[in-house]
This record gives sequence, C-alpha cells and structure tokens, in this order.
Amino acid sequence: MIRLQSNGNYWRAVWRDSCGKRRSKGLGSKGGVTRADAEAAVQALAAEHHIHPGRRDAARAPALKHWCDTFLEQREARSSEGTMLIYRQTMAHLMRVFDADMRIDRITRETATGLLSYLSDEERRLSESTVAKYVRTTKTIFEEAKRQDIININPFDRIKSTPPQIDKTWHYVTSEQMLKILSGVKDIDGDWILLLALCRCAGLRLNEALRMQWSDVDWSNHTLQVTPADGRQTTKQRRRTVPMQPVLYDLLLYEFTEHADDGVAKIVNLHEGNLHRRFARYIIDAGYQPWPKLFHTLRKNCETDWLGQGLPVMDVCEWMGHSAQISRQYYHQTRTQTIARVTQQKQNDVPV
Repeated sequence: MIRLQSNGNYWRAVWRDSCGKRRSKGLGSKGGVTRADAEAAVQALAAEHHIHPGRRDAARAPALKHWCDTFLEQREARSSEGTMLIYRQTMAHLMRVFDADMRIDRITRETATGLLSYLSDEERRLSESTVAKYVRTTKTIFEEAKRQDIININPFDRIKSTPPQIDKTWHYVTSEQMLKILSGVKDIDGDWILLLALCRCAGLRLNEALRMQWSDVDWSNHTLQVTPADGRQTTKQRRRTVPMQPVLYDLLLYEFTEHADDGVAKIVNLHEGNLHRRFARYIIDAGYQPWPKLFHTLRKNCETDWLGQGLPVMDVCEWMGHSAQISRQYYHQTRTQTIARVTQQKQNDVPV
C-alpha cells in the first residue's frame, strides 16, 4: 500500500518494500502540485508497482558509470569479444554526452536526444549505420536497467535506430570462379583449398573454419559440428550442425584419407596472419579483382545458394547460426538466375 505524506512544503509517496523497508518518492512541492495531483500520482505509482512488483524494492538508481560497469560484468560471460567492444565504445560515447556520475534515472527522453545529436555531428564522421548501431546498443543497455526495475522508463526507446537499407550488391563467386581460384592454389598450399571450401560450401565464418577439427566431421550423416570458441555460446557463436554439400564431403574425405597426418587434429593448419592478403593474391592470380570482405562474402554466397534452392529458411538460418531477420537484412541476395526462372527468359529472347 502506498500512502501520500506531507513533508513540510513537499509531497511524497511512502510504502514498504518486500523486506519491510520504508521507501519513499518525492512528488513535488505543494506550491506546484495540488493534493489532488499528488493523490493521482500515488495511484499511478501503485498501479505501476502492481504491474512491476520489483520496482517496490528499487533503491536509488546507480550512476551512469556504475551501471555501465555492472552491465559489462553481467554480459561478459555470454557475449563475444566483438559485442563487448561495441558495448564499451557505446558507453564511451554516453559518458561524453552525460556525466559519468549522473544517476541514470535522471536522463529523460528530452535529454536523451543529446546522444543522437552528438553521434550525428559531422565532426564525428560516423556513418548512418554506425550511428544507428550505437543508438541500438544504448537502448539495450538501458532496457536491461528497466528490466531489472532500476529505472521506470528507457529514455532512449523513442530515438530512431533503424539502420539504413543494406547494400546487397556484394560479389557472387560462381562455381567456375571458385574452381579457377582453387586450381591456382592446390599446388601451393592444400590447406587453402580446405579453408575456402569450408567457407564457400558450408557457410562457416573464418574463425570457425580455422577451429574446425577432424573429430567435428560426422562422416555417416555428412554433417559438420560447429562448436563455439572456448565452449562459450554467444550471439555469434553457438553450437550447430551444418550439412556438407557432396563436393565438400568428397574433398574432406579425400584429404582425410590421403593427406591428413596422424595426430593432427585441425582440418586447416594455417597461421591467422595475412590470410586476407594471401587470398587476395590468389584471386588476382586467377584473373579476378578481389572483392570486399573476402571470406565473409563466401559465407554469404553459401546462404544465397541454399535459399535459392528453396530450402526452408529456418533450417538455413540454423545452419548459418543466425536469425531469419539477420538473414533477410544482411545475407539474402536475389540472383539473376532466380529472376530468369520466373521470367523464363533465355539469352536469345532479347531483341536486337
């Protein structure tokens, strides 16, 4: 039960938390708030406590830096290094806009817009997508405080954070191009064939392909078992089973039976340094121009192929290790072959 109490020239709401400890909240001065308004505020607070019982126990909200440190500590065990880096970068921006010692419940929706103004300043030279990323991350940080009943509202929840339309014109590496690149590699370094095949034919991330071991291959079911680094499951690293296309299965089986040395656990034995530079060299030697995000493009190509084959979207997303929303935004690309299937257009149909 919440009572209205007069405290000299001020109104305040008073109640007992779940442990019987007395709690109170100021409602304003009597000169600016009538008794009727104060009673209405008490009723609204009672309704809020009924919907969110945990807020009865909420003490003073922590300072911005204290909450950021707490949030990082809570997220560290289940977030990747890349995600933790984004959290820290976002918090650095927050503390340039707001005082580090400012209580987070003192940030209002009005003052929250200062973050967007700061990030959008031309001097920052941040792209629209980067600004949207930092705003989304800020929403996540404060939504967690709201979920834990530390604050009543998320002051950043109404700031637009939709990323710009993703450019889906990334390079598509055809089977013919891939074979030509691999033909120039095979006499130099066989491990490179395995690495590129795992990325292009199984949609593995570069770090996943480099971690893959022979024990992760299920020869009877023609699948690969992808496991997170250090066994930690994060948003971008989760345990999943990936089917092997026949060309990948045949390649792995040949390498395992003919060339795999006894006692070597890893499928690909390459040093991580200069991989992008060497791959770019192989592409140039094959007569092509290197494309942006060399290895990640191969992963995107694999998903494009699977979706183009009409395979169930949720199955493909499960194999790739991300959500359908991520697939739609970042991975799916309509191929000219798919359009041709619908239009039933042939090369000689084009009028001269």
